[in-house]
Amino acid sequence: MNKVILVGNLVADPELQEKGDKKFTKFTVAVDTYGGTEFLDCVAFDRVAQAMADHLTKGSKVLVEGRLTVDKWVDKDGQNRRKLDIIAENVEFLSPKREKLAEQEDELSL
Repeated sequence: MNKVILVGNLVADPELQEKGDKKFTKFTVAVDTYGGTEFLDCVAFDRVAQAMADHLTKGSKVLVEGRLTVDKWVDKDGQNRRKLDIIAENVEFLSPKREKLAEQEDELSL
């Protein structure tokens, strides 16, 4: 079984990107652990990516459900490298809606 569930805060605003007919957003979640904070790289596709770009900002608290994927490559020095990413299949928005609304109101009043 390959299942990941984590709760944390977005490190930056999610930005919607497109490649061909696929929409996606790459994002990092800061997760508190017993040893400090871990920064986990994630990617979401299509509807999930669109909703994140539309409604979330840096600092938004999220619950991410997904699966791990491993990218493997050989760097320019011939060293084998690996990078873990989380493919987000579901993202729940845990921050109150009023945070986003308050930010939008502040931007409008400038």
